[in-house]
Amino acid sequence: MEETLKRLEEAEKERTKYTKRQYYMSAVAAACCLLMLALIASAYFTLMPRLRSSISSIDRTAQNLAQVSQELSEADLTGMVHHVDQMAVTSEEGVRNALEKIDAINIDELNGAISALSDAVTPFANFVRSFR
Repeated sequence: MEETLKRLEEAEKERTKYTKRQYYMSAVAAACCLLMLALIASAYFTLMPRLRSSISSIDRTAQNLAQVSQELSEADLTGMVHHVDQMAVTSEEGVRNALEKIDAINIDELNGAISALSDAVTPFANFVRSFR
């Protein structure tokens, strides 16, 4: 009978030891769960404002894109191309007229006029230079 009591006492000691281990492991698991909850909550509170602003920005961009697409679909591209062609032709005519006027200038007469001006101004320039 004493042997049986000893065995029961040893079994009870082992059971107590395992119960303590189980309690310790439960406390560690609970601490890990609380840590995970804290990490998830902090990630939520730090990332959600950024996510909301990003979603808001994406929404505004999508609205602007839809508006631009609608304006492009309503635009008269054929008429615009026609007007650009007309502007090119008009500017070409203007350039051509300007070149004709430049070609009409008599370079020999211009050089003669510049020489005459130089001859007329040179005595006055010499007179003014003498006062320096």
